[in-house]
Parts: sequence; C-alpha cells; structure tokens
Amino acid sequence: MKKDELPGGTILVVEDTIDTRLVMSLALQQAGFYVVTAANGDEAMKVAGHALPDLIIMDLDMPARDGFATTRRILQHAELRDVAVVAVTAYDTEGVRQAARDAGCSGYITKPIDFEQLDSMLRQILNGLEPGQFIESVTEKR
Repeated sequence: MKKDELPGGTILVVEDTIDTRLVMSLALQQAGFYVVTAANGDEAMKVAGHALPDLIIMDLDMPARDGFATTRRILQHAELRDVAVVAVTAYDTEGVRQAARDAGCSGYITKPIDFEQLDSMLRQILNGLEPGQFIESVTEKR
C-alpha cells in the first residue's frame, strides 16, 4: 500500500536495535501506519526532515546521541515542532519519565512493548491531546 492509502498516518521509528526496529515496524504497518525508520539520532534528524512524520517513536537509550537530545533537536525545527514523540525505554522510573516530558515527549511506553497498548496510545495522541497532556504505558515485567 502507498503512504496516502494508509489510514493511520506516518510514523518514524527510531531504534538502534535492528530486531526491535523491525518488529515495531511490522506491527505498526499491520495496524495501518506508514513506517519509516532510523537507527540513531543523527539518522532520525535526516529522516524526520524528509518524511515529516505525524508521530515519532523514540528509543531513549541509544549510543552517540540519545533519544532525549534527539527529541529536543527535532522539535526545534519549525516544520517538526508539533510532531508528537513517544519515548520508548526499558527504564521505568519517575526520573526517566520526567526527563522524557522535559525533552518534549507526549507519551512514554516501556519495553517489552505491548503492541495493543502502543496502538491505542498512538491513536489517542494522533487524535489530539490537551496541551501538556502526557500519556504513559508501563508494561509489567515478566
């Protein structure tokens, strides 16, 4: 299917682990989203500028430029400042959640990812959030 034929919008998945990036991409495509990917923060900056995604799923723990710094830089660009960013991390602490909020994220989900929760969160964010609203989904560790 072509990008403009998909009902969900365009999502940029930024994840340094190739297996996780692939699984997330496939799950999002099956849910009706057009997906573009980046393996690191620098690549994310380039892809976001070209793809102009509706939403970005941002891994927070990446080498070189982490997801916090990448989010701040992406949101500084005029054409991207209103893009919602969902932080993805294995760390479940209030400090990390607050750092994600401070970086400009609209949502926060922990690994391992529950794809039903992720899909619900993404659709809620894409349908519009109240100013300052932050959505969290913490997956119970097995």
